[in-house]
Amino acid sequence: RGLGEEFVRREPVKRLIMIVEGPTEAEFVREILYERFQARGIDCSPRPVVTSMDERHGRKYSGGVFNYAKVKADIVEQGPAVFYTTMFDYYGRIKGFPGYDEASRLSNYAAVQKLEQSLLDDIQKALPNFDASGHFIPNFLCHEFEALLLTDISKLAGFYIGKEKEISRLAQEVEECGNPEFVNTSEETAPSKRILKAVPNYDKVLCGTVVADDIGFEKIVASCRHFREWLERLYVLA
Repeated sequence: RGLGEEFVRREPVKRLIMIVEGPTEAEFVREILYERFQARGIDCSPRPVVTSMDERHGRKYSGGVFNYAKVKADIVEQGPAVFYTTMFDYYGRIKGFPGYDEASRLSNYAAVQKLEQSLLDDIQKALPNFDASGHFIPNFLCHEFEALLLTDISKLAGFYIGKEKEISRLAQEVEECGNPEFVNTSEETAPSKRILKAVPNYDKVLCGTVVADDIGFEKIVASCRHFREWLERLYVLA
């Protein structure tokens, strides 16, 4: 079946934890991905990486650049009863991530795949008596969450009235790149930076998941190869 086709709902038989960067990605998993995985017999739930802790009030905070040690600890503590994956941006990754130096010399899909394999290898080293590849599917978005929105950035105009011309110019830039996932990673040209240049008051948390829903899941997976291939690897867990 195609990724966009409807499936008959059945009782979930596998549990999948998606370790995500922050609240927008967590909402995307709950609102966009959850039902699609449920229909395939996979109980999918997001887990944001905790980046700071207010011990006085017992509050946890997530989002933004985070320490790899925290990510690794969260992955390693998972038991064999669950499957787990990541939904991290490639853009903005810190040097502490395994494979960072090698990946930084590559481009697009090759860079992301190098980082994913290095992450898997590092987790396997931490769990020598456990088949990490059988339960952990690492994933980095090319190049960040906003690349999914660049599939049809015109949908952003519904949130930011008066910015239609700027958003139209941005859509032309994406077309010139040839693929939303090829919009690159520099501080001036990463997907989120281009959106902020067109719409300075862009708020990822406010509209990220809603705009993705307006674009349509089928259109996103058709346009974003790496994102689609990640989902396909997860679907076979059922």
